[in-house]
Amino acid sequence: MASPPHRERADARPRPAVAGARPTAGAGHPVLEPARDARPLRERAREVLEVPGPASVATVVRGLGVLTALSVVAALPWGVVGLSLMALVLLGVTLARVVRLYGGLQLLLDVTLLVAAWAALLQLYQRWWWLDVVVHVVATGLLTVLAVVLLARTGLLPTPASRRTERLRLGAVALAAGLALAVVWELGEWAGHTYLDPEIYVSAVDTVGDLAAGVLGAAVAAWWLATRRVVP
Repeated sequence: MASPPHRERADARPRPAVAGARPTAGAGHPVLEPARDARPLRERAREVLEVPGPASVATVVRGLGVLTALSVVAALPWGVVGLSLMALVLLGVTLARVVRLYGGLQLLLDVTLLVAAWAALLQLYQRWWWLDVVVHVVATGLLTVLAVVLLARTGLLPTPASRRTERLRLGAVALAAGLALAVVWELGEWAGHTYLDPEIYVSAVDTVGDLAAGVLGAAVAAWWLATRRVVP
């Protein structure tokens, strides 16, 4: 009599591309699709130079990256304040490349951060008050998207139970992240005014206005993320 077939060992079955990988909240989302790659870190690191999207947009984004690096050198005459501002810009640009933010979003973020920093150094906000409002709205919104994408790429967002839950969760997380960024921005301005350069303009009216602009930018980003199609 033939012996029954042996049960297949669990450890002999094919493993997924990434050992221990689990579905993340961004799965299937056109903006938050998590990066899953079984290749060595050295090979994946090369892709930091690549920009997702059309070649023309990628070329502009690379050019903005070079411009950001040059801006760090150009800001030397402004001392610690200039270096601090451009270091923050470089950090934002680098994070956008590392998490492989879509090319169009990278382009908007890079331009906005550079304009925000140079407008502060050249005191353009004192000349055109409305520029400060526009920068706070746009920059906070784009940084909110970057923060949520970073959370999704690293798998730190919980897995949703349904599409509706995912949309609500993304909106809530984005709004919370945007509010936190707006507050940190104002704390940074206060710290710069107090410890680095009293020329940095800080007032109660300016702070409240900046926070209101940041909240608006965060709300727009939250709405945009929550209304994206979960399944393309």
